[in-house]
Amino acid sequence: MKIIEAIRTLDELKANTYSTEIKVAWLSRLDNMVTVNVLRHYVGNEEFEFTGYDENTDPETELLMPEPFAEAYIRYMSAQIDLHNADYEEYNNTVELFNDMYQQFKNWYNRNHTAIIATKYFH
Repeated sequence: MKIIEAIRTLDELKANTYSTEIKVAWLSRLDNMVTVNVLRHYVGNEEFEFTGYDENTDPETELLMPEPFAEAYIRYMSAQIDLHNADYEEYNNTVELFNDMYQQFKNWYNRNHTAIIATKYFH
């Protein structure tokens, strides 16, 4: 999923008044989490650099989580809208949906890549 696709999908599914800049910042925060908490823990990604997204980032840039997990981007931004709108009940529901999808991504990544710690103990 590309940055522009994630933002367009969110805007179609959830009415909001948040700027594209803010949404890009949310996407950047999530892909930073993906980098720090997932990617860098696996062989070949130890030095993976994520420099973040901002208003100068090409909107056609591919986000880090592949399909079918890319829905997590929509869920994350939707949760941010709920949080900033102080709709905490909706936020709790939406963030739970995000957490489920994010965990599915992490589980998939773990099954399909070799963890760095595994190479330390088995070699």
